[in-house]
Amino acid sequence: MFYKALAKHNTFVDFSFNPISASGSNSAIIHYNPQVFSNCVKINNQGLFLFDGGAHFKYSTTDMTRTIYIGNNPDFNLKTQYTLVLKSIINFSLLQFPKNTKAYSIDSIARAQLWQYGFDYSFGTGHGVGVFGNVHEYPGISPNSTDTICEKMVITIEPGIYTDHSGIRMENMLLTKYSNNHNYIEFETINFIPFAKALIRSEMLSGYEIKWLNNYNQQVLDKCLDYFRNSDITLKWLLYNTSTI
Repeated sequence: MFYKALAKHNTFVDFSFNPISASGSNSAIIHYNPQVFSNCVKINNQGLFLFDGGAHFKYSTTDMTRTIYIGNNPDFNLKTQYTLVLKSIINFSLLQFPKNTKAYSIDSIARAQLWQYGFDYSFGTGHGVGVFGNVHEYPGISPNSTDTICEKMVITIEPGIYTDHSGIRMENMLLTKYSNNHNYIEFETINFIPFAKALIRSEMLSGYEIKWLNNYNQQVLDKCLDYFRNSDITLKWLLYNTSTI
C-alpha cells in the first residue's frame, strides 16, 4: 500500500531504505525485520503500530517515523511515553543556537524531556539526509558527535522510548537556516504528518508546546486536506488528528 501510494507521484523513484513496520510487542525491536525475527505479530484491532519509511524522489529524499495506536483506550503509561517523545521533538524543533555548534551540544536537548521520567534511548537523536543520496549521512546527532551544525542542512529528529514490551518513536525532518539573531541557526520542519492525538496527554504539554503542536497541525491540515477529500475514512482520521489541542 505504501509503495502504491508513492508510485502515483510522478517524481517517485524508489524507497530510500527498507521500511520498518512493527506491530504490538515487535515495536520494541528498534530495527524490526520480519525476515530476521521469527516472532511475527499480526496487526490487530488493539495496540501500537510503528512505521519508519522514506522515499527517493527526483529532487529530494525523505525519512519519517510515526507510532499510532490501533483501537480504543490506550494504556496510561503508553500515553505518557508518547507525550514525552512528542515533547522531545517540539523542544528540539524550537532550538536556536550559534552557527557551527557541535552536534553533541544539542543532542541532550532532545533527551532532557525523557530524562525527567527516567527514560533514554540507545541510538542517535538524528542524522543528515542527502538529496537523492544516502538517507543516513553527515551530520550525526548523538552524545559523542563532533559534527558541526551549519545552515542549509536537512537533518532528522527521532527520539524514542523502548521498553521490553513496546516501542514509541517519531521522526520529523528539519531544515537548518539562519534565525533573526545574527549567526544563529534555527530549524524549519519540512515534513507534515499527523501525530496520534489519542496518545497525547495534553495536560503534560506546556503552553508553548501546545502552541507549536496546534500550529504544526494546521500546516498538516492545509497541505494534506485536498489529497484526502475523496476518502471519508482517511479524511475523518486527518481531521481528528489535526484538531486543536
